[in-house]
Amino acid sequence: MPILMSAGCVRAECWSHDNHHVAHRWLELLGAVREATVEDYGQNRVPYHCYSWTRTRLESDDVHWTIGAQNARAATPADADSPAYAG
Repeated sequence: MPILMSAGCVRAECWSHDNHHVAHRWLELLGAVREATVEDYGQNRVPYHCYSWTRTRLESDDVHWTIGAQNARAATPADADSPAYAG
């Protein structure tokens, strides 16, 4: 989200199938908010949920995007070519 916001975007959204509970949790962990549910979506006429991030919400919640960067650094091995790296 930081890259999108710095590029001037005011909204990002993701649509997720009603039964995709892992995706719902992942989106929520990333800070997305479920803001809508639509019925009869697509060819199979199933419910989908709209998860979104908005500039207004991010600014009002004073969101800081340091956790993702810290986790990425922690998950990066010191030497990905070393035999100990099983990634």
